[in-house]
Amino acid sequence: MPASPLSIANQIRRALRAGARPERTSSVQRFFTEKVDTYGWHAADLRRAIRNSRRELLKEHDLAFVLSVADLVFSGSNNEEKTAAIFLLEGLTENLDDADFVMLESWLPPIGNWSDHEGLVHYLLGPMMVE
Repeated sequence: MPASPLSIANQIRRALRAGARPERTSSVQRFFTEKVDTYGWHAADLRRAIRNSRRELLKEHDLAFVLSVADLVFSGSNNEEKTAAIFLLEGLTENLDDADFVMLESWLPPIGNWSDHEGLVHYLLGPMMVE
């Protein structure tokens, strides 16, 4: 059976949980005024893991599939899940069309902290604003 966006999103979530560093969650929490749900990943490790996932996904699927996976992963409440969704699309914004950006606009209401906001603006929209 071919992979679906949901099965890939769930696979990413399992990998994030498997790479959790509970001893680091309190250290991560100190950067936030509100309580955040985190697995304790280092940003560089998360970026590297998701970059590899994106590369593999794009070998077998089109951008619309990757966008669907990212949308499903972003819907989670965990900080690394939202960041992973953003990293999945990092460097791909020049290939998105207006309909894709409508979907990205739906990510704005669930933004719960500065990390979600910064990731969305810096990694996805930032490259477009430079042009």
